[in-house]
Amino acid sequence: MRRILLAALLLLAAPSVAVAKPVTIGTGQNPGVAIDDAGTAYVGWQINTYQPGDAVQFCVIPPRRSRCGSQLTIPFPGQGYNRSRVSVLLPAPNVVDVIVPRTITSQGAFSFLARSVDGGRTFAPAVQLSSEQFAEAVQGPGGRIALADGPTTLRGGLFAPDGSSAGTEGSSLGPYLEGVFTDIAVSGEEVLAAGSDAGTSHAFRLGAGADPNNAAAWQQIDPAPASRQPSVAGLPGGFAVMLEPTGPGNLFVQRLEGAGWSPPVGLVDAVSNNDFRLLSNARGRLTALITYTGYRLIYMTSTDGGLLWSSTVTTANLGDDYPTSLEGATNASGAGAAVVDYGLDDKSVKVTRFTPRTAPVARRTFRGGVRVQIRSSCDDDKLSVLVEAARGTRRVAPATVLRRARFGRARGARRGFRGDFRARYELRRRTARIPVRIVPRRGKARTLRLRVRRCGATR
Repeated sequence: MRRILLAALLLLAAPSVAVAKPVTIGTGQNPGVAIDDAGTAYVGWQINTYQPGDAVQFCVIPPRRSRCGSQLTIPFPGQGYNRSRVSVLLPAPNVVDVIVPRTITSQGAFSFLARSVDGGRTFAPAVQLSSEQFAEAVQGPGGRIALADGPTTLRGGLFAPDGSSAGTEGSSLGPYLEGVFTDIAVSGEEVLAAGSDAGTSHAFRLGAGADPNNAAAWQQIDPAPASRQPSVAGLPGGFAVMLEPTGPGNLFVQRLEGAGWSPPVGLVDAVSNNDFRLLSNARGRLTALITYTGYRLIYMTSTDGGLLWSSTVTTANLGDDYPTSLEGATNASGAGAAVVDYGLDDKSVKVTRFTPRTAPVARRTFRGGVRVQIRSSCDDDKLSVLVEAARGTRRVAPATVLRRARFGRARGARRGFRGDFRARYELRRRTARIPVRIVPRRGKARTLRLRVRRCGATR
């Protein structure tokens, strides 16, 4: 699970444009979220950790709303602990699973599951899932629950939701002390668990039908070296991972291709100690959520497995304090919800919604199957419009398939620096439509128009 263990304040300038803020739905820590295809969001978080009333608070947020329509407290045995997450899963219509690790004095630490069969209105008593505690849960193959944790050695496994696997502990994977940051994802019948320390990442794939309690059954396929804090996501037929470089550079995404990883695709400049999540839905759309400079939550999305990405936009202003966690979920349409908490400040739990409609991209396929797109990106308050290209499963330099790109003028926008495939714009209004004339080396020229919005604006 991607988790900041050593919190640090982002002493960076706030955005110059007033933007929307996420809504506070309660107080506590370590929230998790799920969202169904109708747009109902389900959020759970720890309350009163290590104190009387130690439990999980659960909130159902109706479609197109940002506040709880109903709330209840779910009791669990024992006590919670700080390095964990309340995982919320939707295994079937009207079924909601809430999973959290708990410590029972003199017995040990275990993961527990409480299930609702009425859409989160009531929950049955919690059952023990495993003989060890796990910080994160996702829906696994065959109705089982896939669990992962550290904090020393990466651990992963599959467990039955009815408690029949409570005596099993999964497998220990990878070197000692390289499970500080962990995550787990599922694709069909396969599972991918990943972990890292401050400078090295490892990934382990469990094939369909393999024994999750046999460490030798997990195939080690490591992503790019000198990377850390993996956030993994399942895709139809494969997996993707988002990583932070150990030195200067961009946060980047790779796809698992057979027994290896695709070349990295850079997203935005990495900011030390920020938080990020890579999400996916059943249709293969990837979503990147990143807490960024000025306490912003930025968002971008990809529909081709992480090769080409949408415009990078601010989806929420997180306030004036540093959020100590970030989790998110998306549904079949790509719409989603993100939750953060402020463990170093007022303990508030906040939620915000996002949708692909806020992160536009303009694309055209040219002769030979070359895909060309224009999108926008922000470097602090400086807006750029970029031209990018891909052929098959690889990005290619725009100059290899295009003769030129002509960046036009637009009402409410002042054009600045222009390169061959990048231009800078200053917006005098909240949004503008930028025309870009694309001239391919083969085929007819086309004009693409991209709706852009001022950096920092969330709507």
